[in-house]
Amino acid sequence: MKFDNLHQILRSLYEQMMPLCGDMAGVAKGIAGLGALFYVAYRVWQSLARAEPIDVFPMLRPFAIGLCIMFFPTVVLGTINSILSPVVQGTAKMLEAETLDMNRYREQKDKLEYEAMVRNPETAYLVSNEEFDKQLEELGWSPSDMVTMAGMYIDRGMYNMKKSIRDFFREILELLFQAAALVIDTVRTFFLVVLAILGPIAFALSVWDGFQSTLTQWICRYIQVYLWLPVSDMFSTILAKIQVLMLQSDIERMQADPNFSLDSSDGVYIVFLCIGIIGYFTIPTVAGWIIRSWPRICINTSLWTVRRMSVCGGAGTFMRTPRRKPKRTKRRIEMDTKRLYVDFHVLQTVPPSCVNRDDTGSPKTAVYGGAVRARVSSQAWKHAMRVMFTGEMSDAVETGYRTKKGTDLVAKQIKALAPDADAFKLTQEIFKVLKIKADEDGTKALFFMSDAQAKALAKLAVEGCKDKNRYKEALKEAPSADMALFGRMVADDPSLNYDAAAQVAHSISTHAVQNEFDYFTAVDDCAPEDSAGAGHLGTVEYNSSTLYRYATVNVMELAGQLGAAQTAETVRAFGEAFLFSMPTGKQNTFANRTLPDARGMRL
Repeated sequence: MKFDNLHQILRSLYEQMMPLCGDMAGVAKGIAGLGALFYVAYRVWQSLARAEPIDVFPMLRPFAIGLCIMFFPTVVLGTINSILSPVVQGTAKMLEAETLDMNRYREQKDKLEYEAMVRNPETAYLVSNEEFDKQLEELGWSPSDMVTMAGMYIDRGMYNMKKSIRDFFREILELLFQAAALVIDTVRTFFLVVLAILGPIAFALSVWDGFQSTLTQWICRYIQVYLWLPVSDMFSTILAKIQVLMLQSDIERMQADPNFSLDSSDGVYIVFLCIGIIGYFTIPTVAGWIIRSWPRICINTSLWTVRRMSVCGGAGTFMRTPRRKPKRTKRRIEMDTKRLYVDFHVLQTVPPSCVNRDDTGSPKTAVYGGAVRARVSSQAWKHAMRVMFTGEMSDAVETGYRTKKGTDLVAKQIKALAPDADAFKLTQEIFKVLKIKADEDGTKALFFMSDAQAKALAKLAVEGCKDKNRYKEALKEAPSADMALFGRMVADDPSLNYDAAAQVAHSISTHAVQNEFDYFTAVDDCAPEDSAGAGHLGTVEYNSSTLYRYATVNVMELAGQLGAAQTAETVRAFGEAFLFSMPTGKQNTFANRTLPDARGMRL
């Protein structure tokens, strides 16, 4: 049986197995119906609890998926197969054309090889029985003729044996080559049949809240497996084209040089067969390059919490998810080349205030678009976010310490591990080994450190470690969430730096502003009744504006530092802190703690 017939059998098998997916539709309908009930009920309850209008459009999703399940063989499989089948047909035609050319050139090469050997009297008897018998008849029965005759028999036998061995290995490799292609096609058919039969179940599960990615995962996986065949055909076409070029080169050299030897050419042909056998098993990987589902770190389900932030007006809130214990990792997670960013956009009206002052005490401003606009620096807002992390969000986000008293943090941990040890001396030795400038008052510059890093340094110091690299590794591992978000810069040793996964832009007003002055007085409550003067006179500069605020988080960078398990919760906490934090400048004077008027998020 030819291999082409076997491939055709696999095509027929796939078509005959397709009706079985209809048998799973009944089970899938029950699962999807129950999921739709819970999904719609949860959405309605959520809107009622927040006193928000019910958005009907997202609730149509379960019904659309239900229609796909009811008509799965025709609507889903039929649509995907009809779109992808032209790709399969096109690559098959390419392979067929190159195969015909290869067979034609191979026959021409074999003919030229035979003619070249027949023309040469010294080799003609090896390939032609007539020429062999003719040369035997010309010999006599003398001892020298008998020796020549025996040599001819030996040469002819050696030539035939060499040719047989060469043909044997070539046939074996060609068989393995065809078998590798058949293995790929068989596994592909098996995967497609399984995906097709269980496809309605995957669609049904995607109705349930938290399993929305199942739908896209199934579609992407089905397309990936379906593309195995066109990728395989393209690979075979390339190999066939290489053989055609080799045959053309051999034919041209044989026509130009009658004495050209084909031994090396046959060896190269066998080498390419080996390459083809190995190359067939890379086809699934190559097909995976064409279409991918989600980045390799599995945070798409968890990020659903972040996506729930409303884009419409109103303050609103984030929906909290149960806190997961952070999973520490000693190496960065391998990232996909595709980058994933979460952008936050906020419009926030601030009443008369002085949120952020410059060195003269005036509200900060910036010239943008030819107009003077109100400005709140990114540093001021990031500080307010970190304060919120350590306060009302301390249960969700692990924070570090940006301080010159990093030596005190390490010394405290040393005391906890070894109460009798000289904590101050050990701490000084740690920073001396790290070549970070420090004295009895602390480090010369602010140093960002997490509790886990302080504990790791203390443990190494108690153990008597003198290895600088181990201390550096302790400072690189287990960063806090705010350290990964906002980065760390160590001038004494740049290798200890952390790239900031989040950036916060300077907030700027959407309109021009003009700073004004508030003249105020303070009354002395214990002053005599006949005193007409004020206890204190002063002025304060202020403005009022509608601020545009922007921040972004590099999710992949953050996951590389914190791990996928903690990334989603950190992104959610960052968004919540960005929305609801407010710098405290002149807060008691102006009571400017407002909430955003409009907010949006984009992935």
